[in-house]
Amino acid sequence: MNQVFTIGQQAGSGRPTIGLVHPLAMDIAVLGPMEISIGGRSLVPTARKTRSLLALLALNSGRMISTARIQEELWGDEPPRSASTTLQTYVMQLRNALADAAVDQRDTGRRMLQTRGNGYALNPGHNGRSDLVDFERQVTAANRRLEDGDLHAASTLIRDALELWRGTTLADVQCGRVLDAEVVRLEQRRRSLQDRRIQIDLTIGRHHDVVDELAQLALLDRTDEGVHGHLMLALHRCGRRAHALHAFHQLRSAVLDELGLEPSPKLHQLQRAILEADPELETGGLFNTIITGLSPVPDSHTGLRTIRTGRAG
Repeated sequence: MNQVFTIGQQAGSGRPTIGLVHPLAMDIAVLGPMEISIGGRSLVPTARKTRSLLALLALNSGRMISTARIQEELWGDEPPRSASTTLQTYVMQLRNALADAAVDQRDTGRRMLQTRGNGYALNPGHNGRSDLVDFERQVTAANRRLEDGDLHAASTLIRDALELWRGTTLADVQCGRVLDAEVVRLEQRRRSLQDRRIQIDLTIGRHHDVVDELAQLALLDRTDEGVHGHLMLALHRCGRRAHALHAFHQLRSAVLDELGLEPSPKLHQLQRAILEADPELETGGLFNTIITGLSPVPDSHTGLRTIRTGRAG
């Protein structure tokens, strides 16, 4: 940990004194309701536009956001003539909030919101934390494990990454179009990563662990073929063939009613395999590749089965 010392004089004697000042560290949480604090002291404003500005900076902590991008978030295509001056006022308000949260290091607190070129950046400090940064770090580690063929470790890392979410991204922020796009991107990434973790868990034989989760996802989206295919495979492997076939018929009814289509040939092929109790439905069989996209291949060095797969997220 970096340490900062101050030098002063002792009252009365005039002797020099040295004091230890702990570096400021900001805690940023955006994967759910926005929570931003220094030393446990919140600096999240209540005013809508100042709150949106802080959200945009927090979502991109450590990176410069141009004033043009900020103005697009705050006012869309119709910024007022006073946009530049008003933005400077919002920045000043955030710097004052940072100073208040920093208590006896007010100037240092203000400097955590930096002017960089034609924009601004929020610097959380050397020891600061961001749940989004932690998420990205976990996903990177999971990808390394996937590339190494260590599916159990990859599943654990992805699960840990997903558990950082406390709800919808920036759930309590009234977003403009810039933040809206970011929220959509992150929520899609979250769902994609959840799908990947389920695929991995099915591949390594954890069908009992994911079957209830898949049933809930199937209720949320009645026409999602990926979810229903995973659910059918998990139910079959749990010895619940009738339920697996029922899941197919529910999907087929929903797809016909809402889209006027039949389920894909892949899903029909899976249904036939379940009816025939095809042994290729078991873990490591052909249908694992067809349904999850993860391909078991022999490992010539260990004799164990590893996985050829793409990256997560």
